[in-house]
Amino acid sequence: MHYRKFSSYLRQTYGEKVYKIPISLDGTCPNRDGSVGVGGCTICSEGGVGFELHHFAKPIEEQLRLNKAHISHKYRANKFIIYFQNYTTTYRSIDDIVDLLTQVDGDDVVEIGLSARPDTLPNELLAVLADYPKKIVLELGVQLFNDRILSDINRGHDVAAILDAFDRINQYGLSVCAHLILNLPGATMEDTVTAVETLNRYQIERVKLHSLYIPKGSAIAKDYLAGGLELIGAMDYYDRLEAFIRRAHPAMVIERLFGRAPAEDSLFCNWDRSWRYLQNEFERRLAANQIFQGDDFDETKYS
Repeated sequence: MHYRKFSSYLRQTYGEKVYKIPISLDGTCPNRDGSVGVGGCTICSEGGVGFELHHFAKPIEEQLRLNKAHISHKYRANKFIIYFQNYTTTYRSIDDIVDLLTQVDGDDVVEIGLSARPDTLPNELLAVLADYPKKIVLELGVQLFNDRILSDINRGHDVAAILDAFDRINQYGLSVCAHLILNLPGATMEDTVTAVETLNRYQIERVKLHSLYIPKGSAIAKDYLAGGLELIGAMDYYDRLEAFIRRAHPAMVIERLFGRAPAEDSLFCNWDRSWRYLQNEFERRLAANQIFQGDDFDETKYS
């Protein structure tokens, strides 16, 4: 195996196939409601990033029942991770968040994931999540460790806020899946190297790498339609993925390599190819060149 795939990690950890179920909630973010900004991130559509959600207008209990039935039949999975995905799940009261956890918990649920921003994780919440009897994973929107780029996409926080969140999350012993977009406009290979080295330094358990997609109706869509964006090609993105994988700690779990969005909802996604096609092509490249996760990992840099 050339990198530590999420599916393999889950089977090794839980002894069988585990499938991730997204759950949709009404909600918002602090850079949408005026707390730190308005309009949201430029890369986010008005409806958030819930392209994978099903039954989003239904109560949580019904979403859970329908999704479990579909996944059990189609993928033969009987263990699940419940992922509260859309907008920022941790931008709620602690009581509301605990209520969400208890609504979806069950004997067949091995983990619960919460979409989060660095500025929506007070210590009081972290303490409650750390005491919860089931594994909680904070799906933390990071994007990149570059203040200029975070400002360009109207992220509403800086790199210092991300590092502070990492520090405090680690103090409470919670798990993080950091979400990164390696090909944001203006990003360079140096940003990729900084990203993986930062995750190594903070011993981040998981990462989800997204190739940029441009949702219809997003702020970035206006720049794209006006021809104002410089986007790298697929081969350049492969170069960044390879650099990331080579430097990543061998134990880091890589949940995803490419973004996923339906064509009808996006103006640009994956260079007009499917994520599966790109993943297969990239994995063939790793195999042909005998590239493995951690090839260039230098433990002395983090001791």
